[in-house]
Amino acid sequence: GNKLIEEYFAHKVELTEVIDTSGAYIPGHGTPTVILVGKRRIGSGRSETIRTVRSVQGEPSAPEIPERGHVWRAIVAQIDDPGSVSQWVSVDDLDRPRYFGKQPWILADGGLEMVEKLAGNSVQPLARKSAAIGMTALTLEDDVFLVPEAVSSRLEFKDDCVHLINGDEVRNYSFSSPQYVVMPRTWDGRERELSPEAVRYLWPYRTNLRRRLYFGKIPEERGLRWFDLGMFFADRHREPLSISFPSVTTHNHFVLDRGGKVFKQSAPVVKLPKGASEEEHLQLLGVLNSSSACFWLKMVSHDKGIRGEGGGFTSDAWERFYDFTGTKLQEFPLPRSFPTVFATTLDGFAQQLIAVTPSTLATETTPTPSALRDIR
Repeated sequence: GNKLIEEYFAHKVELTEVIDTSGAYIPGHGTPTVILVGKRRIGSGRSETIRTVRSVQGEPSAPEIPERGHVWRAIVAQIDDPGSVSQWVSVDDLDRPRYFGKQPWILADGGLEMVEKLAGNSVQPLARKSAAIGMTALTLEDDVFLVPEAVSSRLEFKDDCVHLINGDEVRNYSFSSPQYVVMPRTWDGRERELSPEAVRYLWPYRTNLRRRLYFGKIPEERGLRWFDLGMFFADRHREPLSISFPSVTTHNHFVLDRGGKVFKQSAPVVKLPKGASEEEHLQLLGVLNSSSACFWLKMVSHDKGIRGEGGGFTSDAWERFYDFTGTKLQEFPLPRSFPTVFATTLDGFAQQLIAVTPSTLATETTPTPSALRDIR
């Protein structure tokens, strides 16, 4: 996408129209689309404005005849009427440098204006407050290293494992992690010896584990043992507190972790500088889970639609998935004040709820009907 814009449209073609069709119903296509219209570029001059159709509201349901959908008919009716606004789209001649001079383009009606307003009221971006954003571990062989808790207990190497968090397990101020990962390192990165039971479990897979490639090198060439994780970022574990979030999700879900887990690339973490208190983490947790943060992330992140699954169509915003990357999150504009009280209260409720779930009870005692009734 960037190459198309920066090389082709920047030099060979003069972009004249940008039509956001992400809200229109396109049969068999679940990925948001945009129509680009241009003309052959002659000389160095070009118009300072671009006719732009921006989205207001998506199609409420799949129409029987696609070309008669509300959004598509609004586009056709308004494209030659700059300044018009309907329930479905708005049409304007927008300033080329301001709206299209940098990536990503924000094509929701009023989206760029609101993002600029949030930035104007910010004291600093998240990058200046955080020490690192990213995953903390990578196995390079999930089928071997990831084991259910029951399996690790039955084979008697549970003490060699820690919980591993995937992106789809980060929700509503809490984690749900049914998976363990074999952990051959201490939290500060030093080698630790696995128990004979853990080695016995891994031994049949030693050939595959020795062949794992990372940037073209096998583990031994990178100074690792054959049973070490593919990557382990010890510097992101020296401080127990982290804020994790799913990288591909429908909404912002940020959760405070107090240590003892590793996080895959689908659940990166925000690490604050050494010595940051729990209150500082809760401050950040509150603003990252706010509706303002949700709006900002959706405006600047890649909209994956319904991930193209089945070429389906959805009229519900909660079914649209976005790619929330650590690179973009670093640019998040932090406000002058933080909703710390709300974040602390919600985090506390989440911890109380986790403590009485059937899965938690099952790890501590036999989940009898009477015990389940008591915690309900």
